Amino acid sequence: MSSYVDFSNLEELVFCKNIEWKTKQVSTHSHDKPLVAHFTQRQWKFMVERRLKHQDYTIIDPQSKFHFPVLEGPGCIVNIWFTFSSGLVSLRKYYNTWEIRQKVYLRIYFDDEKTPSVDSPIGDFFGVGFGKYREFKSKFLEETSGGYVCRFPMPFQRNTRLEVVNTSEKNVIFYGAVTYHQYDKPFTHKPYYFHSKYREEMPTTPEIPYKLLDAKGEGFYIGCVLNQVNIKRSDGLRFLEGNTKFYVDGEYEPSLEYTGTEDIFQGAWYYIAGAFSAPYHGCTVHSWKKAGILGFIMSGYRKNQISQYRFHEVDAIPFRKSLLVFTHHGEFDEVQTNQSSVTYFYAHHPIQTNWEPLKTGEFIDEYY
Repeated sequence: MSSYVDFSNLEELVFCKNIEWKTKQVSTHSHDKPLVAHFTQRQWKFMVERRLKHQDYTIIDPQSKFHFPVLEGPGCIVNIWFTFSSGLVSLRKYYNTWEIRQKVYLRIYFDDEKTPSVDSPIGDFFGVGFGKYREFKSKFLEETSGGYVCRFPMPFQRNTRLEVVNTSEKNVIFYGAVTYHQYDKPFTHKPYYFHSKYREEMPTTPEIPYKLLDAKGEGFYIGCVLNQVNIKRSDGLRFLEGNTKFYVDGEYEPSLEYTGTEDIFQGAWYYIAGAFSAPYHGCTVHSWKKAGILGFIMSGYRKNQISQYRFHEVDAIPFRKSLLVFTHHGEFDEVQTNQSSVTYFYAHHPIQTNWEPLKTGEFIDEYY
C-alpha cells in the first residue's frame, strides 16, 4: 500500500483513532404498531386493553423486502445480530430447514451507492452453507443458539442502508439489530469499505478452477466461506485435493498457494476429525462426524458436503492494483462439483469486480 498500512489488526485499520462516538442502533423493534398478544400470552392482556404499541419483529412477505432505518454517518457498523423463522413449524425443525437461509438475502449499501457492497444469502453470509444451521464460534461470524452474529467492522462516511430481501415463497418472521458507532467528525482518511459477495458454480467446469475473487482496485482480502459437494459419488472427497492460489497485482507466480483445499482452511487429511470451529478457521459442515480411514473408504460411495471458513487478519492479503483468487476442484480440476462461496474483502472505492466464471486464458497456472 502507498501508506504502508498495518494490517495486523483489523479494528485498528478501520476504526478512527482519537475520534469520539456515540454507540447507536437500528432494529426491527418498533413502538408504532399496536400490541397483539397471542392467546398463550394472557399476561399481556391488560397491555392490549391499554392499546399499547409494541412489536419486536417484522414479517417479510414473499418476494418483498425490509429496510432498516438509514444509518447516518460518519460511522462504522460494529455488530449485526439476526434471527428468523417461517413460524412455529419452522422452529420445530430449525436445524433442518434451508429455504430461508438460502433464499433470504442481506444487502448493504454504503454512501448512496447503487450496487450493494454486501449481497449474500443470510445463511452463507453468517458462515454456513447449504442452508444449514450449525453452532460455531469465530472472531467475526457466529451462529449461537439460534442467533446469527457478524462483527466485521464496516465504516461509512455519509450513510448506510441495510435491506433484507425475501426471494422465497414463504413469510419470514424476522428479528434484527444493527449496532454502530456514529462519529463526532468526518474521517481524516479514505475508508476501506467492507464487501461480501455470494457466487456459485453448479456445476464447475472441468479444467477451470473456481473463482473466489477477481478485483481491480486497492484493498485487502479478509477471507471466505466455501461450500463444496461432489457430483459423482465415486469421486468422494477428492475435490479437496485442489490448491488455492492468490495472484496479487497481476503477478505471474502466485504470492500464496495452499496445497489442498482443506489446508487453506487450516485442516488436514480431508478434515480427519470432522467439523470444528476456531477463531479464524473452521469446517462447519462435514458429511462425516469423524473422517478417519472408514470415512476415506466410504466417501467414495456418497455425495459429501463440506462447508468451511477462513478469515485473515494478521495475514490479510493487500493489493494495490488487482487480486485474483481461485481454488481448484481436484488436483487438476478433474473432479466436477457444485460449489458456492462468500468472499469478504475491504476496498477503497471505486473497485471493479468480475464475478463471472473463469475462462481459459483469463488465469495463469502451471499446467496451462
